[in-house]
Parts: sequence; structure tokens; C-alpha cells
Amino acid sequence: MTGENHLQSLRQLSTGQVFQVEAYYHPDSHQHIVLWDDLTQAFPNLTTVRDGTTVVPRARDNAQHFIEPRCIKYQSDKTLDADDFKK
Repeated sequence: MTGENHLQSLRQLSTGQVFQVEAYYHPDSHQHIVLWDDLTQAFPNLTTVRDGTTVVPRARDNAQHFIEPRCIKYQSDKTLDADDFKK
């Protein structure tokens, strides 16, 4: 893989502000992922990541098993919504 940085854009729903979180290449699944711990560092009250009205699921490997540590699949050219409202 190249040394090119992949940054996932996320909009904090409580403020509307857009942040960038780095994505990493996962060699076993051959995809870029965004680690959940990195998301919760940026959004401490994070409950859900959405693409419009669609919930972004946890990333899975080629055998459809959840990738560990917990993460989501990187989605280039999209700004995802970070639902961080306190209940």
C-alpha cells in the first residue's frame, strides 16, 4: 500500500462541525478501516455512525466475521454523521 493518508470525514450532529479521522489499511480484509476507539476519542458520546438514514455497520472481513478491534469501513468521498447526542 502507498503511504497516502486516508481521512474519514464525520459531521458531529450535535454541532454540525466536520472532523477528519484517519483510516488504516487492514491487510487481512484488503480494505481501509476507521477504528472505533479513534472515533470515540473524537466523539466521546458517540452512539451511532450513519450515512444519511443508513446506520454504518461494523466492518467485516472476507469471511463476514467482525474485524477486531471494533471498526467501520472507510468510505471515501463521504461525510458520515456521528450521532453523539446524550440521552
